[in-house]
Amino acid sequence: MRDSTAGYRAYRAETLRAIPLDDVHSHGYCFQIDMTLRTLDAGFGVAEVPITFRDRLRGTSKMSSGIVAEAMLRVTQWGLRRWFRPRSLSRTSNGSAAERSLG
Repeated sequence: MRDSTAGYRAYRAETLRAIPLDDVHSHGYCFQIDMTLRTLDAGFGVAEVPITFRDRLRGTSKMSSGIVAEAMLRVTQWGLRRWFRPRSLSRTSNGSAAERSLG
């Protein structure tokens, strides 16, 4: 992933059925990272379509210190969890996780 906080996401119904959505408690930009990790952990691939992002001309950012703090804390927790408990790629009847794509 080049941009784990890109604002537009599309998920296949099969992917959403495989993820325990009741366990997702992240908010803001952290939610997007959380869902990407859960998608990969469930054995699905992620496809990224590049966009051109234009800077805001009007209005104000929704980014707050709380959102930044949540993202830093959760991403650190997830990284440490992966460091000490490496995940293994799951195999499904549709092939390996690396072969599957959300595209």
